[in-house]
Amino acid sequence: MISNVSGIDEATGCRADGFSLIEMIIAIAIMAILSAVVVPVVYKSIDAERHQATYKEMDAIVAAIVGNATEGNYGYLGDMGGLPASLTNLNTNPGSTTHSSGTNGVPMGWNGPYLNMGTDPTDYLSDAWRIPYSYNNVTGRITSPGLNGILGDSDDIVLPTNAVIASGSIAVTVTTNSIQNPGNIETLDDTTADVWVSFSNNGTENAVQATYNALLSCFTAGPVHKGLHAITVTGANGPSPSPNDDFLGRTGAANLVVSQGVASVTVYIN
Repeated sequence: MISNVSGIDEATGCRADGFSLIEMIIAIAIMAILSAVVVPVVYKSIDAERHQATYKEMDAIVAAIVGNATEGNYGYLGDMGGLPASLTNLNTNPGSTTHSSGTNGVPMGWNGPYLNMGTDPTDYLSDAWRIPYSYNNVTGRITSPGLNGILGDSDDIVLPTNAVIASGSIAVTVTTNSIQNPGNIETLDDTTADVWVSFSNNGTENAVQATYNALLSCFTAGPVHKGLHAITVTGANGPSPSPNDDFLGRTGAANLVVSQGVASVTVYIN
């Protein structure tokens, strides 16, 4: 006897309830084909979103480290005077220093948390695949192993592209109005002026005396960390035969942003 596989009721000529075996096989085949096509596309889209989210987060971490000078933000580097030893230091104070104003109002000390990552303050330590970032505290570069989870291959996501330039130099030209020759502006050297540059040493203010460079006719200091620095100048006893107190007691100050290379400023002392 041959069974009915058409799905039609022989007595009524109408379709019986349910699906025939052939229809089920066809449906399963279609679902398999759709899965083979759609699932990889969905996963690829998810991984693309994870890649983008990871890149965006890494970019925010780099900005937290180096700041944005155009916005008056000098990041961890400017506040503490160096790159963080680990990424955890961006949201957890690594020492006892607190943020305060130093010479000329220049802020120094840990001013975190530098990243606002929602309810979990440690979420920024891992990429969108939940794999911890690799951080080089000498170069300031951050690496995510990417989709395959393996560090050191072409799948890695690395920011910044090049090592962070953490320091620069300072050049200060000191000028004043001559008492001996009123109306004449004189450029001072190390016999008539002392120049000091403030900097952050692990969040604590320190200062270094700038050295006079006769070839450049200015005072130089460096390397000093990137960020905002206070410059203070005091007049000194002038050389003979000028009166020894020609410049004594005169002072001047300036704030100077160091990014990379040489940052220059002219300070007039009164």
